[in-house]
Amino acid sequence: MLKLPAIAALVALTGLIPVITQHPYYLHVFITIGVFVIVSLGVRLVLMIGQWTFGQAAFMTIGSYASAMLAGHLGWSFWAALPVAGLIAAAAAALFGYPALRLTGAYFAMVTLVLNIVIRQIILVTPDFTGGSMGMSVMVDIRPPDPIPLPFGGGTIAFTDKTSYYYLVWLLGLAAVGIAYWIDRSPMGAVLRAVRQSEILARSVGIDTAIYKLIAFVIACFFAGIAGSFYAHYLILAHPDAFSLWDSIYAVAYVVIGGTSTVLGPILGTVLLIGGFELLREASAYQTVGYALILLLVTRFLPGGLISLGPMSSDFLARRRQGTPDRE
Repeated sequence: MLKLPAIAALVALTGLIPVITQHPYYLHVFITIGVFVIVSLGVRLVLMIGQWTFGQAAFMTIGSYASAMLAGHLGWSFWAALPVAGLIAAAAAALFGYPALRLTGAYFAMVTLVLNIVIRQIILVTPDFTGGSMGMSVMVDIRPPDPIPLPFGGGTIAFTDKTSYYYLVWLLGLAAVGIAYWIDRSPMGAVLRAVRQSEILARSVGIDTAIYKLIAFVIACFFAGIAGSFYAHYLILAHPDAFSLWDSIYAVAYVVIGGTSTVLGPILGTVLLIGGFELLREASAYQTVGYALILLLVTRFLPGGLISLGPMSSDFLARRRQGTPDRE
């Protein structure tokens, strides 16, 4: 578990990124990382209950379209549309998850995989309502977030550059990390881990595992809806192809590669994979192959994810100092 000084240092470092660089491309990369950190923190919750979800892109799409409709059709402020879009995605997750979570293992994973296709197809066959293959932008005016008035000086924070968007997703990411950290430390976190280890044993001591699994899935999809809403107003775009099946798969890869034991794991995996492939543009054509190779290596040699490197290194150094032989 990270100590408070380490957490404060990480928060300060990420908050200083726009001070370190003002380059639009690099800020866009960090904004994308922030969006998928939020999504991957939700995926980790689902993995904590022993389920595999490959449908988070579908709920990002729901969040983006809900926010675009609320802001465009009804004239809502972005600040009102953002949480409501997350709640709409969570409501859709509850309707979907209540029957689907009765499935386990590969069956649930396959159902969530198909969900990406279903949501996209629904959008394509309802062009009068969603804009179809042209996206919502042809039907409504998707605006940037409304300016925030400053309490002193009479000025405002206007979302006209990537720095302002970075700090917005930074704050959303901090909120997601805080919620995930609180869940980890709460009795709910202990229950979720117990469900993953043995659902039958958890039921035998009176835990309603179905409810806890549904809650975890709903929170994960709320995170995805929030991320989708932000991205729609950042890109000024709500489109059926804005989030693909691969985004769902990559979100799982970020968590597995980073590690599920702590909140830092998904953050580490997202930063290294998105940042690495975006900053090394020459390797972008091999992104899928690269993810697959990294995933194979991590699952083979670091089953706990990259986050387990720290404890493993400390254990190795301690044994070397004591002169004890290495364990295989």
